[in-house]
Amino acid sequence: MGFIILTPIAKRLGAVIKESPAIVIAPLVIGLGTAHMLIPPTPGPLVVADALGVPLGQMILGGIIVGFPAAFFAMYLYNFIARKPGFWKEEDEESVVSSPAIVESAATAESMPSFGFSMLPVIAPVILILLASFIPLFAAGGSMVNFFKFFGDRNIAMMIGALSALYVGYKHMSKDSLSQSVDKALASAGIVLLVTGSGGALGAVLGASGIGNVVADTMISYQIPAVLLAWIVASAIKIAQGSGTIAIITAANLMAPVAAQLGVPGIWLALAIGSGALFGCHVNDSGFWVVAKIAGLTTKGGFKTYTLATAINAITTLVIIAILMPFLFR
Repeated sequence: MGFIILTPIAKRLGAVIKESPAIVIAPLVIGLGTAHMLIPPTPGPLVVADALGVPLGQMILGGIIVGFPAAFFAMYLYNFIARKPGFWKEEDEESVVSSPAIVESAATAESMPSFGFSMLPVIAPVILILLASFIPLFAAGGSMVNFFKFFGDRNIAMMIGALSALYVGYKHMSKDSLSQSVDKALASAGIVLLVTGSGGALGAVLGASGIGNVVADTMISYQIPAVLLAWIVASAIKIAQGSGTIAIITAANLMAPVAAQLGVPGIWLALAIGSGALFGCHVNDSGFWVVAKIAGLTTKGGFKTYTLATAINAITTLVIIAILMPFLFR
């Protein structure tokens, strides 16, 4: 959901500051990927914390302590690589056909919406989803919790965001401009849904085949340090079937029975599993196609942004874990 909301904004920002999509899309991928794989209340970190007996507060704190420096380090390394001559070739990495068209508004400077009003379609679904995630942590149930769960469902929240965007456009654009904007947005969305659905289906088929368990069992049979083993198991499952959340859950369930014998605090195993699930994001990951198609990238461009950025992030996260392990959560 975060990719869908923020990728067009990053793409437009790149056009304004005259930077290649690699420079503006990769930080978005790294930031959202870190939060999704390491920090609750996203499903993966919640499940791995429960499976390995890690207190939720400790998981949140550990995810933040490890995730922030790892993400910034990853962005620095990626930026260093992406600015090398010849790394990004517009004719090879960018797809004009699949790129969502940027519709110039016919509104004058006087009739442009305020900053707050312009941000409403972006902020509204984010706030609703966050409320739906956090309110159940402080309330056992009741009508208020059900209310926020309904409107915080990602499909309902995104629909509210879309309706908000239409309202902003209705107030500040001509009918013709608004109609053209909606037509082009729907055309771009159709391509995204088609290709994302195909990628997700491939990942689901591979996951149902049980290949993740086979890979993980093979990895566990080798004598490898515990944290590195957890990272390798999660990354191998991720590469094999595409879903980061499934990779985290599978790796956590496989590591849980032997976690007590490994002599490593559960928090570090949990973070290593989340880090490993960032590695190997490619064509069987639906997120790959969401970013590539919404950002207007070719498959090669997707590899150079989404795949490379997440791989660097996975490695920097593992390095930060290795550095902090002797000092924290002992």
